[in-house]
Amino acid sequence: MRIFSTTFILIVVLFLISCGDSIKSGLEKQLMGTDSIKVYFFDQKSNSVEKVVTVNEKSGVDEIISSISDESSEQFKCGYNGQMEFYKGGEIILSPQFNTGDGCEHYVFRFKDRMYHKVMTKKGRDILMAYLSN
Repeated sequence: MRIFSTTFILIVVLFLISCGDSIKSGLEKQLMGTDSIKVYFFDQKSNSVEKVVTVNEKSGVDEIISSISDESSEQFKCGYNGQMEFYKGGEIILSPQFNTGDGCEHYVFRFKDRMYHKVMTKKGRDILMAYLSN
C-alpha cells in the first residue's frame, strides 16, 4: 500500500509540474531554423498595414525570437499594433500579433492548439520600434 501511495503522489507532482504555462523549450524547438521574419506594423487609426519589414539576418531573427519571454502576460484589452510571420523554408511556422504600446508590451499567438499571451522584453520593444522608425 505504501508503494501505491508514493507512486500516486509522484504522479500527481509530475502532473502539476507539467501543467505550467512554460512553453519555452517547445517554442524554441519550433522556431529553430527560422530563416526570416516579416514584421507588419499597423496604422493605429485604420488598422491597415502601415509598414512591412523583412528581417533576414540571423542576428536580427535571433533577437526577435529572444524577445518572446516565457512569462505569461495579462490578456490585455489594448489591441495590437502589429503582426509577425516567422518563416522556415518558405513556410510560416508562427504568426504572433503584438503590441508595443506602453504598458501593453506583449505577444499573442497559437501554439499547439492553445492561445498564449507572453510578455515582450524591453529589448524586443526597442528593436521593433527601431524597425518602425527606419
